[in-house]
Amino acid sequence: MGEASVSVGTNSEAEVPASSASVEEEPEVEEQALNVDPNATTRSFSKAISTPHMSMSLSHSFSKAHEVEEGELSLGLSNARGAAQALNTPGTTRTNTQTNTMAHAIGDAEADAEATANAEVDEEGLMTTGSSAGTGASVGIQ
Repeated sequence: MGEASVSVGTNSEAEVPASSASVEEEPEVEEQALNVDPNATTRSFSKAISTPHMSMSLSHSFSKAHEVEEGELSLGLSNARGAAQALNTPGTTRTNTQTNTMAHAIGDAEADAEATANAEVDEEGLMTTGSSAGTGASVGIQ
């Protein structure tokens, strides 16, 4: 008995004996617009570390919102990070601050990000650090 081979998709094969292979017309499928319900997530954390000679503050925030309506993608991404460090050892006193923000929007989405960081060592050697990070992402809901 002869054999026939049909390939479906990538790296997918189906083998059908020739005697049972038949040609069927595929039913007509109406084109439907791809829709994905709105979805939003956010993650944030803050951490403070203090030792006798060093103080550090870290904050990080991430937000994402997306939807697909009538085949059109709306995507909002935002990321913010703030870090502050104060160091006070005999002979060395210094402060460092760093902020990073990113906001990206596609389609009808909105995204925003903001970060702050401050560090200081006063005359008495008291170290103070602080940081904050805030993000937001949204898509329109009708």
